[in-house]
Amino acid sequence: MKHFLPALALATLCLGLSSTTVSEQHPKLKALYEKPWGSQIDYVDLSNDGLTEVPHLSMYDIKNLNLSHNQIKEVAFRRLPHGVERLNFSHNQLADTLYWDAIFTPQLRTLSLANNALTLFVPIIANMDTVDLSNNQLRHIVDIVPWGGGHGPFLLDPTAWKYLDVRGNPNLSARILCFGKSYRPKHLKDIAHDAVGASKGWIYDVESGMALAKQLGITERCARND
Repeated sequence: MKHFLPALALATLCLGLSSTTVSEQHPKLKALYEKPWGSQIDYVDLSNDGLTEVPHLSMYDIKNLNLSHNQIKEVAFRRLPHGVERLNFSHNQLADTLYWDAIFTPQLRTLSLANNALTLFVPIIANMDTVDLSNNQLRHIVDIVPWGGGHGPFLLDPTAWKYLDVRGNPNLSARILCFGKSYRPKHLKDIAHDAVGASKGWIYDVESGMALAKQLGITERCARND
């Protein structure tokens, strides 16, 4: 007969967490940590739970995770459930540039980062079909992922990025930083925006996109997997 130690006890032992702190300041997280390590859960609501960082959740199989309305300032990818499909980081304190490497969230399809203070969101090996970046401080749409081309384990779903919401970004340029000399992000089927790009359309800036991809090492990563 198997005996499951609650995750709260394991987290306390392995991660140095205080069970008192978890129970008093984060009641929703405390209730989750009472579940056995390895539990399969369809939906976890940790919104409005006083979190200042992403808690350790990699020991669970969570499909839909709500971390909205907290005070999280950065995304600790290794703490996220590996199989998460829907992820809500809206209404937190994420700021400046966020590099999203989907190697840590390979099943992710819907991502909300609305109502933060991001100036740049860089999808590295992205696999989402719906991304909400509304009400941030974005300067550009960045789409430097090398779609298609047979890049081995980094081969992407060509139907992805069906919907992108960038409304409420007052400093947003009509330039889309993109990857590849012949690149046009046809997979971006619907961009919800304010007045940006409405009059003369979106401008695909390949030079800046290639420079950013090189800076992040994306071109080298793809070359190694051709």
